[in-house]
Amino acid sequence: MTSQIFSLTAARKAGSLILLTVLLAMAVFGQKVQPQDQGDNYGKPGFVGEPVNLNVVNADIRDILSYITDQYGINFVIDRSVKDVPVTVKVNEVPWNYALDSVLQSQGLGIQVNGNILRVADNKTLAEEGELYRAKQNNVLDTSPLVTELIRLNYAMASGASASQSTTAGTSVDSQATSAASSGSSQAGGVGGDGLLPIIKRRLSRRGSIEIDARSNSLIVTDVRSNIDAIKQLIDILDQPEPQVEIEARIVVATRNFSR
Repeated sequence: MTSQIFSLTAARKAGSLILLTVLLAMAVFGQKVQPQDQGDNYGKPGFVGEPVNLNVVNADIRDILSYITDQYGINFVIDRSVKDVPVTVKVNEVPWNYALDSVLQSQGLGIQVNGNILRVADNKTLAEEGELYRAKQNNVLDTSPLVTELIRLNYAMASGASASQSTTAGTSVDSQATSAASSGSSQAGGVGGDGLLPIIKRRLSRRGSIEIDARSNSLIVTDVRSNIDAIKQLIDILDQPEPQVEIEARIVVATRNFSR
C-alpha cells in the first residue's frame, strides 16, 4: 500500500485552505497498474482503479480534475457549462474512478469520451448534443443512396415464409402462415423458429426493406451502405452450422447357443 498526501489551495476562495489527502492502496496479489495505464483504462467495462481515501473541503472541481490528471494521466477538457461550485468530498478505500464519477454526478455533470480525451459538461448540455447528433445521423440515413444486395445463407434459414412474401422495416410476416415451415427450419440454423428475418428487420433503417427468396434461402436487403455492411457482418456470425453429435452403433446377431 502506498500513501500520498497532496495539498492544494483554492485560488478562487481567498483565505480558504483546502487539504486533499489521498491514500492509494493496491491488493497484495493484484496486478499492479501504472498511473498512465490507469488513465488509459478509465471508462472501460470492468475497470476498477486503485483504492483512494479522499478528503476535500470546498474545492473547485477544476482543481480536483487537475490533480487526477497529474496522478493518472487523464486528459480533461472542461466545458463552459461547468459552473464554479465548491465541492466537498470524503471517501475511504474507494476506487478513484468511482470517486470521480460520484463527484461529477453530485454536481449534475457527465463525461463525453473522445478518444483519450474526457470532456466534462453538465448533463443538460450532453443530452442536447446527443439529440442533435442523433438528428444528424437520421438525416444522413434519410439522404444517403439505397443499395440492394442478395445475401445467400448457407446454414441458417431466412424464414418460414414463402419466396413471394416480403417485408419492410416496421412490418412483420404473418406468424400463422409461417408456423408450419418455420417449426422445421428452427433446427437448421439455430436462430429461432422465424429464422434470421426478425433479427435483420430490427437493424434496418426507416427506408430499408428486406425480401426473402425461399427457393435459394437468400435475403434481398435494401438499405444504406453502412446498414448493409453491418447486416452482412452479423449474418457471417449467425450463419454457422449446428454442432453435430456422432453416434456409432454395432449390430450383433446372436443365436440361442451364442456364448461369449
